[in-house]
Amino acid sequence: MWRPEILDYRSSNDADRIRYLQCRSDIIIYDQIEKQIVDYIRSLDPTRKLSFEEAANEIPSITEQIPLQEYGKWVFYPWSRRLVHLLPPNAFVALRTNRNRYKITPEEQEVLARKRIGIVGLSVGHSIAMGLGLERCFGELRLADFDTIDLSNLNRINTPVHNIGVNKAIVVARELFEIDPYLNISCYTKGIKTENIDEFLCGDGQLDLLIDECDSIDIKFSLRYAARKQRIPVLMDTSDNGLIDVERYDLEPNRKLFHGLVEEVSPEKMRRLSNREKVPYALGILGIDGVSDRLQLSLLEVESTVSTWPQLGSAVLLGGGAATDTTRRILLGQFINSGRYYIDLEKIIRSGSMPESAHSGKEEQDFQWFIKKQVQSLPPVSSTAGTMPSMQMLRNLVSVATLAPSGGNSQPWLWVSTNHALHLFLDPRTKATFIDFWNLGSTLALGAAAESFILAAGQSGLGVSIEGFGASLFPVARFTFPRIEPNVNNCRLAEGLRHRSTNRSNLPSDPLPQDLSDRIDRILAPFSGVNCKIVTNPQVITAIGRIAGEADRLRILNQAAHREMMEELRWDSEEAERTRDGIEVAHLGLDDIDLCGLQVIRNPMIAAEINKWGLGKNLMEGAQSAFNNSGGVGLLFVRKPTCPDFFIAGRALMHVWLYLEKCGFGVHPWTASIYFIMRFVQERGLGFSPSEQRLLSMLREEFSRCFGLDGSQGLAILFRITTSPKPIGRSKRKPVEDILITHSRQA
Repeated sequence: MWRPEILDYRSSNDADRIRYLQCRSDIIIYDQIEKQIVDYIRSLDPTRKLSFEEAANEIPSITEQIPLQEYGKWVFYPWSRRLVHLLPPNAFVALRTNRNRYKITPEEQEVLARKRIGIVGLSVGHSIAMGLGLERCFGELRLADFDTIDLSNLNRINTPVHNIGVNKAIVVARELFEIDPYLNISCYTKGIKTENIDEFLCGDGQLDLLIDECDSIDIKFSLRYAARKQRIPVLMDTSDNGLIDVERYDLEPNRKLFHGLVEEVSPEKMRRLSNREKVPYALGILGIDGVSDRLQLSLLEVESTVSTWPQLGSAVLLGGGAATDTTRRILLGQFINSGRYYIDLEKIIRSGSMPESAHSGKEEQDFQWFIKKQVQSLPPVSSTAGTMPSMQMLRNLVSVATLAPSGGNSQPWLWVSTNHALHLFLDPRTKATFIDFWNLGSTLALGAAAESFILAAGQSGLGVSIEGFGASLFPVARFTFPRIEPNVNNCRLAEGLRHRSTNRSNLPSDPLPQDLSDRIDRILAPFSGVNCKIVTNPQVITAIGRIAGEADRLRILNQAAHREMMEELRWDSEEAERTRDGIEVAHLGLDDIDLCGLQVIRNPMIAAEINKWGLGKNLMEGAQSAFNNSGGVGLLFVRKPTCPDFFIAGRALMHVWLYLEKCGFGVHPWTASIYFIMRFVQERGLGFSPSEQRLLSMLREEFSRCFGLDGSQGLAILFRITTSPKPIGRSKRKPVEDILITHSRQA
């Protein structure tokens, strides 16, 4: 008695049986059908977010006007005298496996529903069977064990004491049916013997996988001889050292039993041996190096102080999960190897060990010779260059300049002071990145730092002349200090340098002044070729938010971009203090749910799976919400995507940013979309998959429409303009001594 009765009111006999059981006083009735239907309705479209009452109103559309009492199935469990009202099979299975998605996709679930699995040995096999049943990883499950539950089994088998004396296969079948009465399970309560082994493997359809968890070594040999003949893969979980053993006889029909670790003796010979005499074979099968110290000790005590080899509940539970996971991947064609795999917790988690750090700092390079060569290659400094300020003043000014914005707070600048000038380099230690196309983002940051230096110097009463160099020379710019008067207006603007920051607040903003765009145009007048468009139309802002969201999703799912994005994040204040670059996660303004999502997506394997399945639309929500709450969106652009033009754009950016903050607005750059678009156009899709290229082509066209561009421009920076309160925090900056070096030109 291990199969439940599944009863349907549409059958007159079943209806009579249901009414009879409901009238019996010794039958316990469970009827939660309304809750099940409501949960099922909610699962059909999670975006609707229905309340219980709203979903309950839709019950008639599911039941097709059938009275609730008669809808679905009534399942009677005779061994526990319980009568349970459940959804019909299709709805029940869909709802019960709903939380598998997308760790198991619907398509994968359908594949698994056609698979046949056999488990021999239901001690360790108990936890594996329960794992497979919970995930619904099979269409048919065959269980074989001749033994009954003993009290000594309850150190590792999770079953109640009232099951003592009940056959182990029946115990598992009952427990699985109590989770899912629609499962297809067969029980071989006499175990596996020579006369029924072929029936177990091939009767009513051949097994797709055999799981061997029996204690009998002679049966282990018999199972493998038969499985190899039928080309059925075999999986074994030993529960010691977390060993998962896989033999792919379906792919390697001539493979030696047990990987050739023991002689292929006959089952008859093995049956004649005592448990103690079988120990060498057991060690050979396990491999002495793969056996834990405690089990090796215990094996020496077999038939002395212990009757058989020991097993622990924790190891059995761990092995059950590992075996379930491996089984699923074998059946889905995701794992094709033969071999032995260990989850040795005593080695992974042990006293005196520390987890390996995931962060390794950049190795410092000796690049003085390179700097010397580059400085000496420059034209001589003009005779009107003036006198260099003191080293202390230079340090002060550079410290202000380093507060300039840079993508991912990468701070790509290196300042070199010589006898007569100060030089600004793209730091050769800066790592090239996928998103920093042609170093355009870094050059933009250098321009912002250069202008910050000029503004800070002017505020200190120091005149500065800047000389830019072509892209063929490594220094981006050279600063000299002639006797000229600083610009008064710039001095006023410079008051905000030490307070400038990115405002990532996502609170709704007020409308922007109608004349703001004209004011920004006047600010940009001194910077030839630099233009700014400000969008305030809510519909267009929403469209830009969708573009930014698609780009954010792409940045997370593209392998190279994902790696770089995670490298620029600092997960706690200690890491931020140690590196003094990157963006601290605490400054992103994320709520707890978004923070958990970021921690999950940190794993590149998860990102790869999301990309593979075409999922992750929720990765766009952050951008869409942020842009919808913006007062406006600005785009700073130049004629062409070249480093000289982007350097000028960076200088202009500081004036725009400081002016907006002076007017009480917040500025939040959002650049992934524009740099991906430029890379896509200029490199003709290099680095992007075909699907990513199609997406970027569409985003480029839509972006150009939003800003009225022809698509040829250099897109320097896209930014939100908000009326939100002060930002959450400010990213760390590198110490001046790390980015300012002195060098004599004549040296």
